[in-house]
Amino acid sequence: MGVAAIVGLASCNSSDPGDYVTEQTLSSCFAYSSTPGVDSKMATSVSYYIKLNYTQKTAEVSISNFELSDGVTYPKMTFTDIPFTIESYGWKKISGTMLTPTIAGFGNVPLFSSFEIKLLDRYYGSSMYIPAFTANFLVNNSVAVFSSLPVQLLAGTTESTAPDNDVFKSTSSIYVVDMDFKTMKANIDITGAQFAEKMPALDISFKDIPFVLSGQKVILSAESLTPYMGSTPQPDYPISDLVAEYDFAKGMTLSFGCTVGGALYHVTFDGPLEVEE
Repeated sequence: MGVAAIVGLASCNSSDPGDYVTEQTLSSCFAYSSTPGVDSKMATSVSYYIKLNYTQKTAEVSISNFELSDGVTYPKMTFTDIPFTIESYGWKKISGTMLTPTIAGFGNVPLFSSFEIKLLDRYYGSSMYIPAFTANFLVNNSVAVFSSLPVQLLAGTTESTAPDNDVFKSTSSIYVVDMDFKTMKANIDITGAQFAEKMPALDISFKDIPFVLSGQKVILSAESLTPYMGSTPQPDYPISDLVAEYDFAKGMTLSFGCTVGGALYHVTFDGPLEVEE
């Protein structure tokens, strides 16, 4: 899981001792841009530098390797003094209209008719930080852009129904969805998977699941697949009818069948991004 390469977080005070400022970088993001009825483009190496001034309630955002469906690539764009607010669950919203970035060496600078970035801090343990992140832009009144991170880690409730309708629930498993927007296939890694009370907790992976992007969601589906433990396939425990929906602003739901010793277990998972403190 390449999380360390994707997310960096730091905090500092600005030169004004009265201001509190945080800085972070989100790299290896995807950005899907489309012009209705014309063309579309999937960029997979976009990065964001985000500097938030909590005292002034303003943000500075730099976007690098930004490609649009019209074929233009911008190496680095910088926006300054964008208002930001803190919403429910701690979402930080950076938004504005009719924004023009600073771009070195470009005479024809794009107009961001609408600009919205939302960021939710999410920590796991003492060192793991993977925020929820969405970016929605309308460029030059014609090109719509949606951008986010291709990896997310989720906790929630796993529920398994045995053939005799006995239901087992667990909240100890951790799910990582890792999406490749070049191949449009994803892996789902489950740490501590447990589908029955007497089943030992196992680390398993579902590999190369096809998915499609629809708005702010990806839909993953596979009629059948072989789970892995590490690099070893486990054909004696086939997975069937897997369907998952990952909403970049809400979280993931997942369902699949798992056959163990000829018995079919129906498994569901609900992993929200927003968690009550």
